[in-house]
Amino acid sequence: MDGPLCPTLPNELWIRVLRSLDTDDDLSFIWITCRHVCSVFKDASESVFLEKLLPKLRIDFQLGDYLPPMRGGRRQSALPLSCEFEFQHLSEDNNTATLCVDKEMPDELKPITRKRMRESMAESHLEIPLHIIQIRRDINDGPISGLSIDYDKLELSCNWREVFTAFYGEEFLYHKLLTQAVAGRESWLAELKAKVDKKEMDPQQVIMKAINGFAEDNMLARKMARRARVKRQFAEFDGTEWDFSRDGDEDGEERVLKSLAQLRQFASFEEWSDDEDDVDDEDGEDGSGVEWETEDEEDGSEDEGSGEDD
Repeated sequence: MDGPLCPTLPNELWIRVLRSLDTDDDLSFIWITCRHVCSVFKDASESVFLEKLLPKLRIDFQLGDYLPPMRGGRRQSALPLSCEFEFQHLSEDNNTATLCVDKEMPDELKPITRKRMRESMAESHLEIPLHIIQIRRDINDGPISGLSIDYDKLELSCNWREVFTAFYGEEFLYHKLLTQAVAGRESWLAELKAKVDKKEMDPQQVIMKAINGFAEDNMLARKMARRARVKRQFAEFDGTEWDFSRDGDEDGEERVLKSLAQLRQFASFEEWSDDEDDVDDEDGEDGSGVEWETEDEEDGSEDEGSGEDD
């Protein structure tokens, strides 16, 4: 005889549980893993992201240098031109997010911004894109699925779920690779500790070695997670089997990784409030998990890191 069934928790309680998980690891885990458990988890997970994170979505396009007009007979120095879009509203079906240009953009910059945006959209930049995606303090340069731009209004629309899936898929893989790397250093750290205990090394030296080791692991994990995402982008775009050792731009990658690292550092100092108005997500479609692979010849393993939306 079957035993009694456990009572089903209402969505409100699941949302409360998921809201309490707010570290970087937690966010990617919720979106990539918890969201695909069942329709109840999917609805609860998306409710949290709709309320707390979608309002903090920014997409910033880097559009090269801009030479301001002469003022007072003096030529101005060239300035970097960017176009930052901030989340404004959702479509009625909750599938499409609309972002508008930063209201502080001077009117004199809008014509050149429209021109540069059109030019940038006419080219393909899968490996070295011209945009940055920021969700609260997390930053990367992943794909903008379902991208549509109204150049007159300077508005951007996208499929926010697919954007989040690529974004947090890369974050999920990064955290997984970093965890593996840190675990692999346990014996090395034990050896350093033993040398300190024997007074063969200064504790300050050990601390510096540990910090430098973690920084190296962090950069490598970021690099490999990004390569896995780029590889997947090429496969989805035109079926290309992209391989970094053969097709990659090492100098370009180094510049991008350095820039992203600086932006993440700046974002870490930003202050955010999670007190947002409630936004209900009525979509109940199921999702399914998929796997991402890192470059086998460089990492030697296959790693999860993405989920796809139906």
